Amino acid sequence: PKQKTGANLISADLYDADLSGANLISADLFGANLNWANLSDADLQYANLLGADMTCLKEGCPSSLSSIYTCEPDPDCSEPDRYRIVEE
Repeated sequence: PKQKTGANLISADLYDADLSGANLISADLFGANLNWANLSDADLQYANLLGADMTCLKEGCPSSLSSIYTCEPDPDCSEPDRYRIVEE
């Protein structure tokens, strides 16, 4: 079960983690390392992503993000077909 609603994940090292389809609604990911993670179809609505590193994401974008963030192709990643989450 990948239920993490409202989870406190401040400064968590989630490098290369498989969080596909995870429920991370309202999770506090402040300063977390999500580089190379799989966040495809994850629900990050209302999540605090301030200061989080979110580059070279695998498989695709989250299904939902807070309105101040967007998921886009990552032109700086050394691997093809990777994504990043940035503030709009």
